[in-house]
Amino acid sequence: MIALGFSDRILRASAPVILLAAAICFATPAHARTWTDKTGVYTIDAELFAFNDEHVVLQRADGELGMYKLEDLSDADREYLKDEDALEASQANLDKQQVWTLTSGAKVKGLVVDYARVEVSIQRRRGKLYINDRAYKNLPPVYQVITRKVVAQIQQKDDVTEQEMFAWVRTLGGEPKKVTIEGVRMELADENEYVVPFFLFDDASYDLLQGGWQQWLAAHEKDDYEAKDDETFRLQSSAASAYQRQQFDRQIAIANLNMNAIRAGVTSLWEVTLYPKPGNPYPPRWVTVYGRDSLVAQQQAQMQFPAYTIGSVRKVSR
Repeated sequence: MIALGFSDRILRASAPVILLAAAICFATPAHARTWTDKTGVYTIDAELFAFNDEHVVLQRADGELGMYKLEDLSDADREYLKDEDALEASQANLDKQQVWTLTSGAKVKGLVVDYARVEVSIQRRRGKLYINDRAYKNLPPVYQVITRKVVAQIQQKDDVTEQEMFAWVRTLGGEPKKVTIEGVRMELADENEYVVPFFLFDDASYDLLQGGWQQWLAAHEKDDYEAKDDETFRLQSSAASAYQRQQFDRQIAIANLNMNAIRAGVTSLWEVTLYPKPGNPYPPRWVTVYGRDSLVAQQQAQMQFPAYTIGSVRKVSR
């Protein structure tokens, strides 16, 4: 079996532009407010970007976004998220139109909704081409394009025509060719979801979309549904934010509140932004550490997370 995923980046193909509209709803974004942890010690001035049943994504004044556990927030903040305006603001951000660029320069309109690892069967039966037991000719145009790209990837080519694809399928002699596709699920104009392989995206889109893939895959293999849901929500929020801001070089950070230090009433509590070093597949982090000054706080953060580089630092204790 062949696996085609984010590690396969040999394709630089030419393809027709794919123009597919997604259903859109818009709302006025929320204003910045002060958010507080459940102890009342940690605070952050930020704008609501999105939330679900377990997490909330907040946007700081510098444009950076971080994901917090709802259980770590104050009762007042959790009540705020029950307000209809908060729900509308979150949905407006997550549902807003996205346009993703492929390696060929083609554009795909749709919403990124999840990661995916699926098996695709390619087979010729009775003179017809079937993809997962569906006739190729009956597939949506976008999936016909994706099928040809997958076949080209198998053959280590930039592209194949339909005639070349059919000729290759005939060499299978009726045996199914099974390929594992790794990528993202996208909801397109017909409101159906389709798996788009990582290798089809241009470099900027690819780097952003595969940011949480390793964590999602590890959770998938362990049947850890809660961890999978966490990465799915972070992917949805990252995709929505990146397209709206047209900044594809920033993933959403994981906010790691040091609840032990917060509960202890440490007065010199700092939040340090950490970015993964090259080769580190994990997301950025906002970590809370304590120290007599910002330099000590940075040193503490670096010792705890040696695979990261230091970003901005702010004092968060009152």
